[in-house]
Amino acid sequence: MNLLIVGIGTQELVLLLLILPITILYFYCLFHAATNRGISGMHRLLWFFVILSIPFLGSMAYWFMGRGPEAGFNTGR
Repeated sequence: MNLLIVGIGTQELVLLLLILPITILYFYCLFHAATNRGISGMHRLLWFFVILSIPFLGSMAYWFMGRGPEAGFNTGR
C-alpha cells in the first residue's frame, strides 16, 4: 500500500511513526544523562551505561526515575 501523496509505503510509515521517536528518545536520554548536573558524576556514568546497554528500557527508566530534581517527583523532604 502506497500513500499516493507522499509516495511512501507501509514499512516506511512504520519506521517513521514507531522507530524514529524511540531513536530520538534514546539519543536525548544519552545526551541528558551525560550532561545532567543535577546528579552526581558516578550516577551520570551509571545511567549512561544503562541507557547504552538497554536502549528502550534504559531510556524509559531514565526518563521516569533518573533525571534528577527537575523530573517533578516530590519526595516530601
